[in-house]
Amino acid sequence: MGRSRIMKNSIALFMLLYCSSSSVIGQQIFKRPLEVSGVYPSFAAFNSPPNRARPNSECGIGQLVNWAGKLWYTSYTSHDLFEGTDKLHFIDKDYKHSEYEKSVGGTSSCRMIHRESEQLIIASYFIDKNGNIRTVPRKELPGRLTAVSRHIIDPANKVLFLTQEGAVYEVDVHTLKVTLLFKKPAVGWHAKGAYASQGVFVVSNNGEEPAPSPFWTVDYTEPFGKDKREEEVKSLFLTSQPKGPEDWGSLCEWDGKTWKLIKRGQYLDVTGPGGLTGARTNDEQIWSFGWDKRSLLLSVREKGVWKHYRMLKPTYTFENRNGSNTEWPRINEVQPNKYLMFMNGGLYDFPGIFSSTNTAGIRPINAMLRTVTDMTTWDNRLVFSSQETSWHGIKKLVPGQPNSNLIFTNLDQLNRKGAAIGFGGVWKDDYVKANAPSEALNIAGYDYRTLYLNQVGQAVAKISIELDKNGNGKWETLKTVALRGGEQYVEVLPQSLKTEWIRFTSDGDIKATAYVHAYSNRKFIESEKEIFKGLAPITATKESSSSILRTGFPTRNLQYLVTDSQGNEKYYEVDEHLKILPKEDDKASIELLKKDYKVTTEIMVDDASVMVYGLNNIVYRLPKGNKNFDDKTTIRNIREVVQERLLANMHGTFYEIPRGPEILRIKPVASHNFAIQDFETWRGLIVLSGISKDAQPDGHIFKSADNTTGLWFGELDDLWKLGKPVGIGGPWKNSEVLANSPSDPYLMTGYDKKSAVFSHDFNATVKFYLEVDFFGKGEFFTYKTLEIPAGKTISYQFPDGFSAHWIRIVSN
Repeated sequence: MGRSRIMKNSIALFMLLYCSSSSVIGQQIFKRPLEVSGVYPSFAAFNSPPNRARPNSECGIGQLVNWAGKLWYTSYTSHDLFEGTDKLHFIDKDYKHSEYEKSVGGTSSCRMIHRESEQLIIASYFIDKNGNIRTVPRKELPGRLTAVSRHIIDPANKVLFLTQEGAVYEVDVHTLKVTLLFKKPAVGWHAKGAYASQGVFVVSNNGEEPAPSPFWTVDYTEPFGKDKREEEVKSLFLTSQPKGPEDWGSLCEWDGKTWKLIKRGQYLDVTGPGGLTGARTNDEQIWSFGWDKRSLLLSVREKGVWKHYRMLKPTYTFENRNGSNTEWPRINEVQPNKYLMFMNGGLYDFPGIFSSTNTAGIRPINAMLRTVTDMTTWDNRLVFSSQETSWHGIKKLVPGQPNSNLIFTNLDQLNRKGAAIGFGGVWKDDYVKANAPSEALNIAGYDYRTLYLNQVGQAVAKISIELDKNGNGKWETLKTVALRGGEQYVEVLPQSLKTEWIRFTSDGDIKATAYVHAYSNRKFIESEKEIFKGLAPITATKESSSSILRTGFPTRNLQYLVTDSQGNEKYYEVDEHLKILPKEDDKASIELLKKDYKVTTEIMVDDASVMVYGLNNIVYRLPKGNKNFDDKTTIRNIREVVQERLLANMHGTFYEIPRGPEILRIKPVASHNFAIQDFETWRGLIVLSGISKDAQPDGHIFKSADNTTGLWFGELDDLWKLGKPVGIGGPWKNSEVLANSPSDPYLMTGYDKKSAVFSHDFNATVKFYLEVDFFGKGEFFTYKTLEIPAGKTISYQFPDGFSAHWIRIVSN
């Protein structure tokens, strides 16, 4: 038996600004729509007709382009292969939002600017330099249109379209004549990206379809196109079948004659320095990127040769073997020679000259809760489109209908999102050949980096840690680590160690893992916290009222139900101008919210920490915040607010959780001391209920028309400045402990300062084994052993920069 006090984390705070304005032309003033934290609620895209029995399952924004004096974007739903309810949207120079009245819909995310004909191609629309729109009929260009590229034979007159089902079409940019070239030429499934340069057309797939698709049945016995293309494609499929999940997805290329498999893997987009306009020279490099179980993939084609690299994952919430929840990674030129990369929940500076001979310059900027789908500049502002409020049924408390929006910001504000963080490696239980260097892993730009190595297969294997400090391909050995079979090696790399890339080489054939945790601390600006001043502090509130939020359907308004301490109910709806209007006669909506959206507690709290159930009823433990959170039953704990990802508010900390919910890979976002009752995304905003009674309208607080209640509005990534993740707790406190029985796992990732305090009541020295899981997979190893004498209390400070995902304790 023993008692311990574990994990006391330091405290800091941070937040973000917002702005709004109007434009003046001549003597006339054009008042812009309402703006909150860079979001214009009236610009939101919806695609669920109100007369349907149920809404579409998602409404993302597939592409965003500044063209012909307007900002253009289209929405998309999951599976419209032909016409649908999605619209082509545009915003003019006065910030007036419109929908193209002849929109034909369909699921799409493709866009390019065709230089020779001076047309923007977005979805199935061709828009000339004067803003005139022509449309390819969807029956002639079916499928989910995921990419459009320059033609490799006749680029002045034709373009190539790729569908998510895998089909490749040729379209004449003048006549809009469509020709089907291939039904499905590339192995894999869920085709995402396509780009042409160096005389080849490159296609990526980020999943695998083990059986014919329910949306587009492919019969491999039918001709795939004209001439002799049938046999070449059948041959590629027969010789390139996946050996297992690690082979799902692909990167393939076509030279006009032959299809070739470059590499198996879940590849996403394909692009190059030319970006939207395509390659500017015949030998311009091609970039493609994706992910596997180890890390992010980054491949570059230069002078006909592919080279492959790796990057750290900012989050685990974008991983799904079927190719889903991956919309939409991009590398875009947002200013001359200034490129941004969005990939798996993180934003990076990406060098426009990146090539196999010059790989320096990739730098993480931030982590984001928002799923960015595209980015551009408009009116001297940086604009992101998103895939936001979704309806996937992952939890019962799904929103009424999906919708998404844009956010307007600038480059200087990008570091006001989440701190840069990354997880990943080059090997994960992989068979490694002797003297064969691994692929290079980018670890530049992070303040702290924790390295983990292990090996089995040799009594002793020497693993060389090698660095490419300048991104020029010149490698030097940092050190060589001799590892016994089954031994673990952990090192926090010095902050003074500057390098672009790291790789590993073994002197023997082994099965090995080489993995890195990395992060930088977010810079805190005290003034940013002012945006939250209208929220009610947890220390000053009692359980006297409760509230429920829901994105409405069939209405596009936000639904809001308040119940006071006497049980009196008041129902409101919020319109696009953020007017909170009483709708007390809507009994059906009141009953719906009370029945299906009731706030229930999904956590347990004991003396040690917060407990939450994961898969297979395994208990996971999280840090505790202010003690006043202990008995709050009117606080919503978890719901889906971002495309196929969950947001949780548990005991004073917001967390990001992957689809599932997969608690194993939870990540803290920010900690706070506010009595936030409910939260929901709507029209590009995050909405919080639980404001102070004396809160006044301030650009984030909006009061009801009867002035009796109100809500807080901001953009989703405002949450990072609530305060850095902090807390106290652990797996045991005054607990009955069985010898050699592991404790529940306790969260460790995302906290920058970590210390532990141990004591026990045994009458002799006790060994405490500190076991950590680096991968968020439930795979633990002993990191450190502490010997605690009888009657003593021992403190342990983890090294600065040390990071792992979970920790658990074992007592002997």
